[in-house]
Amino acid sequence: MQIDLMKRVIELEQRIMNLEKKLEEKQPRKIPPIRLLGEALASLLFGICIIGPLITGVCALVVLLMSYMNL
Repeated sequence: MQIDLMKRVIELEQRIMNLEKKLEEKQPRKIPPIRLLGEALASLLFGICIIGPLITGVCALVVLLMSYMNL
């Protein structure tokens, strides 16, 4: 009984060590400022060129429909 318990403890310690190694590998890495700036500019341009005109078009369509229905 004692031997089985010791084997189980050793097995659990090995699992813990493996999990600690995986956790160290998955620590967030620092993003370089140039990359961060590039991603921010890309996001801004996407919003200006794609999302902005879509929202404007939907609003214009709603206004057009409301004026057509005399609301």
